[in-house]
Amino acid sequence: MNAKMKNRYEERMREIISILNEKSKEYEEGHPTISDREWDDYYFKLIDIEKEAGFSLEDSPTKSIIYNCVNKLEKKVHPHPMLSLQKSKDLKDIEEWAGEKNLVAMPKLDGLTLALTYINGFLVAAETRGDGFIGEDVFHNAIVLKSVPKTILTTDKVVVHGEVIISDDNFQEVNKNSEYKHPRNYAAGAIRLLDSGECSRKEIEFVAFDLVEPRKENFSESLSYLYDLGFNVVSWWDNAHPIQKHVDTIVNDNKWENGYPIDGIVYRYNYYEDYDAAGATAHHYNGGYAYKFYDQEYETRLKYFNWSMGTTGVLTPVAVFDPVVIDGTTVERASVHNISVLKEIFGDPYYGQKIKVIKANQIIPQVVSAQKMLYGEVIARGGVTLYWPEYCPVCGSTTEIVVSTGGTEVLCCTNPMCEGKFLTNIDHFCGKKGLDIKGLSKSTLGDLIAWGWITEYKDIYDLKKYRSTWIKKDGYGAKSVDNILAAIEESKKCPLWRLLSAINIPLVGESTAKILAEHFKTYEAFSEAVSTNYDFTKLDDIGDITSTSIKVYNYNAVDDLIEKLSIKEEEKVSDADKILKGMKITITGKLKQYKNRDLLKSDIEKFGGSVLQTVTKNTNILIANEKEETAKYKNAIKYNIPIMTEEEFIQQWLTK
Repeated sequence: MNAKMKNRYEERMREIISILNEKSKEYEEGHPTISDREWDDYYFKLIDIEKEAGFSLEDSPTKSIIYNCVNKLEKKVHPHPMLSLQKSKDLKDIEEWAGEKNLVAMPKLDGLTLALTYINGFLVAAETRGDGFIGEDVFHNAIVLKSVPKTILTTDKVVVHGEVIISDDNFQEVNKNSEYKHPRNYAAGAIRLLDSGECSRKEIEFVAFDLVEPRKENFSESLSYLYDLGFNVVSWWDNAHPIQKHVDTIVNDNKWENGYPIDGIVYRYNYYEDYDAAGATAHHYNGGYAYKFYDQEYETRLKYFNWSMGTTGVLTPVAVFDPVVIDGTTVERASVHNISVLKEIFGDPYYGQKIKVIKANQIIPQVVSAQKMLYGEVIARGGVTLYWPEYCPVCGSTTEIVVSTGGTEVLCCTNPMCEGKFLTNIDHFCGKKGLDIKGLSKSTLGDLIAWGWITEYKDIYDLKKYRSTWIKKDGYGAKSVDNILAAIEESKKCPLWRLLSAINIPLVGESTAKILAEHFKTYEAFSEAVSTNYDFTKLDDIGDITSTSIKVYNYNAVDDLIEKLSIKEEEKVSDADKILKGMKITITGKLKQYKNRDLLKSDIEKFGGSVLQTVTKNTNILIANEKEETAKYKNAIKYNIPIMTEEEFIQQWLTK
């Protein structure tokens, strides 16, 4: 292409980018002068020019996510009604409804239902379910979620229904200082935020469960089609008879396979002729049925509260009560999250207080209610009140109640040098999300701190000088100590992202650490960026709050540590060596060669493959070390998917 033609293309691109930027600004300020359709027309025209030219400009909106802030959520009429499902907690109702028809079963995700629309391969609309006929326009948020494909490889009009959820692990992490009691409330609040930049920083995901347009041969094929288009798709089981067997399978074996919260099982007629013939009421479609879980409440009595220490000095109350057997396991404690939740549930808590406990989603112990009495009544009856401690149970310093920005009350230790904070921090540093030093458990670290051998990060790498004393300590021996020292030595050779994740910068997890490491390459370069007040929001997916957190973090202990380490760059694999490119791989069961599943997943992705949560007809390999009675294993056999042990997979695909 000659310079004159390239300049002509640039002029055309500049003209459209200028219009898009101007119109986006008007939209953000609340006075749009063109319709969404007209904006999209400009956007798609820019894409056509970029394809024709073979290049794009750095500030093109087709290359980066544009974060929008709206003044309110607009109402939107659904082109397809988003009706509910008939529900029952009695399997006999569902068996009677099902008859002999071919069924598909899938977990009922517990979040907020969302409809996405794609035209010519581009996401053009997103709205919440609302009342089933009118929802709220949340396109500005859907477009920034990583789990929502922005483009798909089809020219068909595609309409997808799915659930916005947050996994239990992520909810437990983000909700430490939050007012949300349930993952569903958190997900619903996050997707309805007016500021898409803030929404993008929430740990919510979109999981598809229905293809409304275009229909395939049957419902199961429609879900497979969504999977091929790149959506996260809910697990499903074909020919779900007998119903009781699949209830047991989903509840006991696969319910928390992806860490998603669910509150039941959805059954659907697989064939659309059966589904359509069943019709619908004004409330629900007759071709589907939801079996609802109801968490059974168990009464017991409160004994006292334990207080667990977090990395920032927040003390989380843990209710301890008389043991009660729930779903075959003995339960005697449950986290209460914070002071606000404690006050709401218990009022003025007292010894012997009658409480009701459940296993939320049959997994997480939770106190749902308590028999409240006024403070005076408790005293009059000779009761003992249970309040939060005035002094830190770890270091003995005073505590104080701090009100977070969301209005939530949390109890904090006022001592910045509290040993509890340090133990939690150093445990994270050595754990799987840090440098992954095998053998340095929290209890072992507690011993090392108590003996005065660890007072900061760098001390970990001087522990070998205590070997002769260490091997004589109760609970230790030469073999266990030498294994720990070998693991410490191995951890010195770590990639930069692991170090940045390990040091526990607030709001910087693995994904953000990898973004920073990819950009700066070395700790020295990263450190210089911090010292020169670099604007980290220039990097993808890093917002103002995270950027500030990175800048204000105290790196003194890390600077002292860095000379002990040998930071290595991640091994880069050329396109020619990406032997797994395009391959879809699923992992099930325990691993033997890799320390954990994340490490195996990382290697698969490094060589061009992708790791999927479920097995479909399009899965290429299932990695399984043992034969299992799980949906993944059964589907692999059903679809003739190759099943390889971990060792076989490594030998064939990962050994050069």
